[in-house]
Amino acid sequence: MKKLMLVAVLFTAMFTSCKKESTPAPAAIVYPIEGTWNGFYGSGTGAQTYDYTMLVEAGGIITVANGATISGVPASARATGTYTLVGNVFNGKYTYPGPSSYSFTATFNSATGKLENGTWGSGTNLTNGGLWYMNRKN
Repeated sequence: MKKLMLVAVLFTAMFTSCKKESTPAPAAIVYPIEGTWNGFYGSGTGAQTYDYTMLVEAGGIITVANGATISGVPASARATGTYTLVGNVFNGKYTYPGPSSYSFTATFNSATGKLENGTWGSGTNLTNGGLWYMNRKN
């Protein structure tokens, strides 16, 4: 009887000690649209080889400059404008001093922190200039 009781205790201990603990899945990162973005644009259907930066602020305000940063670009060479984000569609317009204005559209991927499949154009045209993309820097 003692042997039977010992086997039952060992059998129970074996199954309770091998029980797997469930590990919660890590929380998905969701990138906000506000922040500093770096990317490249091109002319026409050509490769996106020209470096530029965009600062996207709350309230629909953007600042755009050619190059890897905005802070190193003189104010006279920065563009300012506005944007909207409806679902994952990011649209906007900006104007450089002078004034040269451009419009754009892109797909915002909040899971990857990317602005993808972008097109830009002169004035209010979203498509007559070229292609662009950006990655969220911060």
